[in-house]
This record gives sequence, structure tokens and C-alpha cells, in this order.
Amino acid sequence: MNVLIDEVDSALIYHHTTTEGLIGILENKEIWATNIRFLNDYEELVAGLRELESCMENVKSIYKEKSLDDIRIDFYNKLEGVIRDNVKEKDTFISSFTKTRDSLRQWMSYGKPNSSYSIGFDRKLLESNDILSISNISNDVVYSLQDVEYGEWMRLRNSSSLDKIMSRVKESNAAVAMVELAQDALFGCCSVKSKQFSDENEVRMIFQTKKIGKPFLKTRFRNFGGVVTPYIGAKIPSAAIKEVIVGPSVNRELSELGLSNILKKNGIDCRVSHSVCTLRQF
Repeated sequence: MNVLIDEVDSALIYHHTTTEGLIGILENKEIWATNIRFLNDYEELVAGLRELESCMENVKSIYKEKSLDDIRIDFYNKLEGVIRDNVKEKDTFISSFTKTRDSLRQWMSYGKPNSSYSIGFDRKLLESNDILSISNISNDVVYSLQDVEYGEWMRLRNSSSLDKIMSRVKESNAAVAMVELAQDALFGCCSVKSKQFSDENEVRMIFQTKKIGKPFLKTRFRNFGGVVTPYIGAKIPSAAIKEVIVGPSVNRELSELGLSNILKKNGIDCRVSHSVCTLRQF
């Protein structure tokens, strides 16, 4: 049923795509996540690495004046190298969403003239590790859904959180804790962007492979701008799809009719809306 665009649901995050992308997502119940080194922003990961370097310096200064036991000294001497190995040698795949429901920039950036849709997903369902299970990649990949931070990453700057990490190191296994922290740091690196992109209001599905230096055998490849581009397919439950918004189009009624048909055929019960943006594209 068609609803007004101002009925905002804060529990949803939105993925903008073309007609072809919409058909693929609805028919296959799958979102594509692209290798982070092949995304549009050529400084992807670089901004995060800069922030990581700054954070590591802050870690050292926090504990500089403290009396460190051998476990902590060894941990911090090795940590930076472990994180860098993880960043350089693991494959990381990204799928982008936005918390902004109806944005002219999003329509122009990720759609095509008269061929733009935005799919609203239930955030809590996308946060679940069930995504890995139904995609049959839980043994090979770790996963997180994270808000993008613009310009500054605070993850490792907090002294109290570092103390919690160190207590876990002493209680269990330093090597295990180091890998966990390296994974967390890599997630952080992948969710930092320049402040110039802050109006995107982005949320990211982030998948990182567990093994260092080994190819991920479930990687697929597609042509993007003449470049062989690696990506993976992440299965999503039909229940996660709560809304589809038809973007600016000269074929509003026909677009809605076709959308209603494909939703019904695939057993997806969600609301259908139209953008209020008065963009005319030919």
C-alpha cells in the first residue's frame, strides 16, 4: 500500500539501488558486499588507518606513566603489528546503507534516471549473525553492522575500555584477545570516512575474512567500470525488508505496479512509498 514519505521509521536503514539491483535483491534475497579496496572513495581504509595510528599513539601515552607487567608490555609491543597484518592481508567486504530516508544525493549517486529504488531494512535483523549462517559463511568470516564515523575514530581512545581488554587478556589467552582486538580495530578502520561525506549518514555491513593471506573461495567477480571487482553475496531474511521507496520517476504508477508484482511473487509483505524529491531526469 502506498504511504506518505514523512512516516519515518527510525528502526530502518536504507539501501539505494537501480531497477536491476532491486530485482536481484528481491529475487535472490541477497545483498552484494564489495571489496573495500574497490569502492568509489579512493581513500577508503586510508582514513581509518590514519585514525588507527593516532589511536595507537594515544594507547602508548595512556600507559606510559603506568607500571606495566610483562603481559601488558608484550601485548602492546605486538599489537600494532598484528593489526597491520590483519588490515593488509585479510579481505574485507562492504555493503552500504543510509539512515536518511529520502535524499536527493542518494538518488543521484546510486540510481539511474527513472530507475532508482530504496529498500528499507530492519536494522536489528541485519545486525544478527544469522546473516552469516544463512549465507553459509560463518566458519570463514566475521561480521558487524556499524555506523560510519566521519573524521575521527574513538574506539581505542578510551582508557577504561583498554583496561577491560587487559583484564580479558589476563583471564584468558593473550593471543586470542589480540586477534579479537585486531578484528575490532579492522572494523573500526572500515567505518571511518572523511568529514566531506558526512551527509551520507552511512551504515555499513562489514565482512572480514578470518584467515590471513589466503584467498576467500566464495568471492565472486563482476565488471564495474571496466575493472574486475571482487564481491560476496550475503543472504538476508525476507522479513528484514520492511519498505521499498520508488525514486524520482516519470513512470510513477507503472513503477509501483511492477514493484507490487515482484514483491507479491517473492512473498515479501512490505509497504511501498514514493520519494517526494521532484527530480526530473531524462
